[in-house]
Amino acid sequence: MEIIENTRARSLYGRDTAREPYRCHYSLNSAYRSILLDQGLVASGQDGDGEIRIVERTDHPFFLATLFVPQLSEEQPHPLIMGLLQAALRLS
Repeated sequence: MEIIENTRARSLYGRDTAREPYRCHYSLNSAYRSILLDQGLVASGQDGDGEIRIVERTDHPFFLATLFVPQLSEEQPHPLIMGLLQAALRLS
């Protein structure tokens, strides 16, 4: 998966690619892709086929969603989970 430059996901991963386990066959409905992106959703991670795998909002303390399960990744502690915990600590 490519992690897009200048995104929270890229900042948390600290690199431009990642391998994550997928357990589903879901993806963002292409009929809604441009509508969602035009309304402020940022596609911050995409697989080799251009399918969006991570989205985020920049106008929120921590809005980041994935189409994979970071808890099941071989990389632990997972950078996205650590980012969520750090954001929660800043808000407390």
